Amino acid sequence: VLAAVKQNGLALQYANDGLKKDSFIAATAILQNGLAYEYIQGSFKEENSIRTEKLALKASEKNGKTLKFL
Repeated sequence: VLAAVKQNGLALQYANDGLKKDSFIAATAILQNGLAYEYIQGSFKEENSIRTEKLALKASEKNGKTLKFL
C-alpha cells in the first residue's frame, strides 16, 4: 500500500481500515495527493487533527480542492 500511495495518494481509498489509520501511510498519501484526506479514517483525523490539517494545507498548495475536507 505504501508503494501505491507514493505513486497515487488516492490509492488509499482501496486500503483496509487499519492502513487508513496508519499515520505514515496517511501522511504519505496526503502529501502525494491532498484529496486522499477524504479517505483517512475518522479516528486518525480526530486524534491528529492539527497534524493532518497541516498536511492537508501543505497538500492544498498543489490542489486547492483539498481544503473542502478540512
